[in-house]
Amino acid sequence: MLECAKLMLLYLCMHDQWMLCLLGARKAYIIISRVGEERILGCVCMEEKTVRAIPAMPFAVITGVISAILWFIVAIIAVVVWIPTIAALPELGPLQGLFVGLGVATVIVLPIITFVLTFICAVVFAVLYNFLAPRIGGIKLQFEE
Repeated sequence: MLECAKLMLLYLCMHDQWMLCLLGARKAYIIISRVGEERILGCVCMEEKTVRAIPAMPFAVITGVISAILWFIVAIIAVVVWIPTIAALPELGPLQGLFVGLGVATVIVLPIITFVLTFICAVVFAVLYNFLAPRIGGIKLQFEE
């Protein structure tokens, strides 16, 4: 059952239960049993995998789209607050239309600018990760079997 090269025992006492956790290089086995009993109440096997590379373009596109959607929502909320506030200020006179137009343009321009900047940052992040991961180790993720 244990295919791990290195094992470390960790005992935790939580409300009259002991958790025995065997951590290894590729898998972690968690066995829970009550104090004074021999039986196993539960077992969860975790497989550990390392992210070796991140495909730059798909990562950048999805990150940019998510960022653009979030900033589109923020821009709509800002315009919903902005336009009534501007309309309530009669001392702006002819500038009211300009400020309302800027608010509406924000809903269109802000998500586009956010997408472009996030896309560029995500490509740089993925390229740096792909360069550094083989040298210093990648991100380790654990999956249940």
